[in-house]
Amino acid sequence: MISNEMKNQLMTLGLTKQQSESVTADVIINRLMNDDGKMLIQEAKNQVEELSKQHSELMQKMSTISRMLFDILEIQKEFGNVSDDKAKTTIALYATLIEVGKRAGATGIDAVTNAGYVTYAYLGGQARRNTEYNKTENNNFQSEYPGY
Repeated sequence: MISNEMKNQLMTLGLTKQQSESVTADVIINRLMNDDGKMLIQEAKNQVEELSKQHSELMQKMSTISRMLFDILEIQKEFGNVSDDKAKTTIALYATLIEVGKRAGATGIDAVTNAGYVTYAYLGGQARRNTEYNKTENNNFQSEYPGY
């Protein structure tokens, strides 16, 4: 593919616009160019493709983050700001656990469920038990919970 600048140079040399955009012009320019030039052009094309891919991925991430921030702002308008530090930590923990679950291959439902269990335990729910073991007379350990 010939750049627009090269097409303009060919037209300056007397070719018509149609001639400068033709397959023949493309073949001649590529034939006259040495192999190093062709390799550099291919490398530049590869880099542009990679950067385009990275740009697309970043745009998707930014879109996701902006939607999330917009949702947070809307919720704050409706219910007020979260000012409690433990609540902020809990929200951050929950969101992080969901993301870790998804990256580990969990389905969305499983990631949310697992994050919910861990968050519940963090907040002191039933999943969190402080088991204490007491030493008996014959040096056996016994749980304060029957059956454990």
